[in-house]
Amino acid sequence: MMNETQTIEAPAAETVEPPPAFPDGEYAIVELMGHQTVVGRVSEVDRFGTKFLQMEPIYLGKLLTPILQGGSSIYRCTPCSAEVAFARAPTADYQLPQSVRATLPKHMLPAPAVGRDHSREVFEVDGDEDDGSDHHEDNYNSQHPDHPDYDGNPDDQPRLPLTPPAPATVEPPEFAA
Repeated sequence: MMNETQTIEAPAAETVEPPPAFPDGEYAIVELMGHQTVVGRVSEVDRFGTKFLQMEPIYLGKLLTPILQGGSSIYRCTPCSAEVAFARAPTADYQLPQSVRATLPKHMLPAPAVGRDHSREVFEVDGDEDDGSDHHEDNYNSQHPDHPDYDGNPDDQPRLPLTPPAPATVEPPEFAA
């Protein structure tokens, strides 16, 4: 028998990437009155003679412009690590509270929908075809007592009958003798 020399190579060491560097600070998931949730870096600040929660919301992996929130509007505040906050942060602009979305830089807003120009869109007041006769005043005037179409029902709700319905007659069952 022949002895062959085999070279055994040690398995390559796995390269472990260092965790991403998150900005220092305290992070939290904050639920506010109005069914709004904001995830970001938080701190307590004293402004206008009272204390506020200053939040830097996280969106698309970046900290946004700080917002101030009064303590009485906070429903729940869940402290968390920076890793959790960045993982739980909104990924679409519609997930942000409207006040935060309004401060987004233009490059962070989604592109407008193709094929529709919303800037010239006309909204119907009366919900019918666009015949050019959409006037809120017409709807108001028809509810005014002096209007010829006024029916005494200002809310256009179905009216209940003024007299109660006649009681239903029930025939007694016939018994076999």
